[in-house]
Amino acid sequence: MLEKFLTHRTLLRYDEQLGHLYVPNLTMRIPYSEKPYFVSTNKQGFRSNIDYIHQKTIDQPRIVFLGDSYVAGDGVANEKRFSDIVATEFSVDSYNFGLSGSGVDQQYLIYKNIASSYEHDLVVIAPHITNILRNSLDKRVAIDGYTGCKIAIPKPFFTLENENLILHNIPVPKEREFVLDNTGSTRLFEPNPRLKQLFNTYIPQKLKARLLRLQWSKELDGYQSENHPKWLLMKRLLAEIINLAGKKHILLVPLPYHYQG
Repeated sequence: MLEKFLTHRTLLRYDEQLGHLYVPNLTMRIPYSEKPYFVSTNKQGFRSNIDYIHQKTIDQPRIVFLGDSYVAGDGVANEKRFSDIVATEFSVDSYNFGLSGSGVDQQYLIYKNIASSYEHDLVVIAPHITNILRNSLDKRVAIDGYTGCKIAIPKPFFTLENENLILHNIPVPKEREFVLDNTGSTRLFEPNPRLKQLFNTYIPQKLKARLLRLQWSKELDGYQSENHPKWLLMKRLLAEIINLAGKKHILLVPLPYHYQG
């Protein structure tokens, strides 16, 4: 059973095209990590210490980054993200359009409707491999920042029909719903904190890797065949981003789990 709920964590806000986006012009301390950290957002509603401008004012390469929380930088401050480190090390501008909890469908919409309007030379597309599941969902389960409870957050999604991408759930519904059971879980089971501690402390690394692959196997469903509907959708969404980029350079960087070789 699901109950209605209308809010989400303070760092994120409702967006009718993407489902959620960061609150603009915000500096906030994030206490949920082992090491609390500060994040800042710009007026465009993305995690950045600077506001983005459409036209380059200096002759310096500009890179657009697309992805989910691994690109957005969950767990670290803005300047500790790999996109910002690249900017410093190679003297380039980094425009990070990463969005926590997003699929490639939302990343495509971000590039199509927002990021592509900013002058840039290179697009780094860095989807986490589990995005293949998110692409097929009309909502995702997350933890509400106010209550600590699970909520279902609506999102836009595409279907591939007669080789055409069809967009659904626009405008994205505003209502969030409490999830009172294991509905929407991407895990085979939900371990309690004590079990997690025992697992991390006593299980040998090779066995741990095998068990983690099993635990998260639902999220990886779709890669087993080049004709699987989830993979066909994933591939098409990536192709659409690349096509939109035109003659700009593309760097496609799929992000694996830490236990994958």
